[in-house]
Amino acid sequence: MSRLLAIVLASAAAGNGSVVVGPPEGPAGDSAWIAQAVADGLPRALGRLGLAAVPRTDRLRAQEALGIPPAATTTRASSIRVGEALEASREQSPKPRADRTAS
Repeated sequence: MSRLLAIVLASAAAGNGSVVVGPPEGPAGDSAWIAQAVADGLPRALGRLGLAAVPRTDRLRAQEALGIPPAATTTRASSIRVGEALEASREQSPKPRADRTAS
């Protein structure tokens, strides 16, 4: 998680606008709530650090206006559309590390 936070902080610091944080890709089903919790908590954490981050509720409203279901796994293109609709300078959808394997 610290690597993820470092990437998001670096992205946010590089731009002057706000950051849209989408849910990370991850397991579906019973564990999908974890991705939504990250997408909800990370913008608040960035805000406490003084970085402008779009709240999850605003991201969900933008998705709805664009016809993207809130529970859908968004593509990179859809994430960019949401960021543009919110006039954000950055979009960050955390990705799981490829070098981790299930044990």
